[in-house]
Amino acid sequence: MSSLKTGISLYRIGQFVEGDTKRALDIVRQADRGGIDIVSAPDHVVLATDARDTYPLGPENFPGSLDEPWYEPLTFLSVIAGATQRIRLSTNILIAPLRPGVLLAKTLATLDALSGGRVETVFGAGWLRQEFEACGMPFDGRFTHIEEQIEVCRLLWSHAPASYSGKFINFKDIWSFPRPAQPTLPIWLGIKPTERNCVRMGRLADGWLPDNMGPHFIRTSLASIRTEMERAGRDPAYFGVRAGLMPVFGASGTIDFNATFAQAHPLIEAGVTQIDAATSIVIQQVNQVPDVIGRLTELKLQFT
Repeated sequence: MSSLKTGISLYRIGQFVEGDTKRALDIVRQADRGGIDIVSAPDHVVLATDARDTYPLGPENFPGSLDEPWYEPLTFLSVIAGATQRIRLSTNILIAPLRPGVLLAKTLATLDALSGGRVETVFGAGWLRQEFEACGMPFDGRFTHIEEQIEVCRLLWSHAPASYSGKFINFKDIWSFPRPAQPTLPIWLGIKPTERNCVRMGRLADGWLPDNMGPHFIRTSLASIRTEMERAGRDPAYFGVRAGLMPVFGASGTIDFNATFAQAHPLIEAGVTQIDAATSIVIQQVNQVPDVIGRLTELKLQFT
């Protein structure tokens, strides 16, 4: 991957646009016209009453309130696909094991076919047990479940009839059409780079979405993932890494754009191939969206 990609994340977009979905679509249209490469939608199917207390990053970092809208990402992206021309459609992340594997493969293939081959998704494992229980899906073993889902997606996107026998997914001689418009629909992973997860990514993933990790940690983790890719007979040159910018505040309490976007340079040097900006994080008002798009465009020109 020789050129930098840029992305807009719709993290907490419902709160940011005060529930006005037309304003949300307008943000994406601006990104599409402005040359941004990809738009990403986050995922929560439900939240539980004690979600804040069990949040892995601590209650003080819990994103928003329990009644804040989280749009189902693949549905949201289908609407975005119809409102845009060229921008690619992604998730950050999709809690894949909340969804039956065969249905997930069908949904992603349909979205890709209808959008003209613009989908690349990021699978994650989730952290809220009650969310899995509410959806009737197993919480324990969810990382193995993700592995099976990736294998099943790629199987159904390339073979018919297809058969699969796993711990969580089993079928024999089934057909699933349409297939994705792309010859290969990329599947990334948004999981912690433990030793076992590096093996998973090296074997199965097309890219990695770290969770607010610094350049040094990304660099060392990426080295481990690349080693595992080589062991699996895969070419690390085609493995992508996405990182989001965090806001840096100036003395006045407003976001310092220069300092915020300066974070990108060491991330790119560490191996990041795509820089994302979440509109609800790096700006404080909707009318600043063109400024973010402009900054991302300048950054892309510097590293392309």
